[in-house]
Amino acid sequence: MHWPPQRPDQRRQLWNEVRRLRDEGLVKAIGVSNYDLSQIDDLTEWSGESPAVNQIRWSPALYDPDVLVGHKARGVVLEATAG
Repeated sequence: MHWPPQRPDQRRQLWNEVRRLRDEGLVKAIGVSNYDLSQIDDLTEWSGESPAVNQIRWSPALYDPDVLVGHKARGVVLEATAG
């Protein structure tokens, strides 16, 4: 899920569809991209499952220790992109 839809119900519906694809064996792991921690929390609280990974803009210039700690606390791998 590359960009989070603005409305929580849309994010949840999309997350449910991605989970279905994984459950049907069409993908091995599911994640998101460009989600903030509150959006990840919403998905997790709603579905009981956290994304495996969140790909975000991340570099030495954008380093924020709270973001790194937040992902780690949620069991979500932070994947960096320079874009």
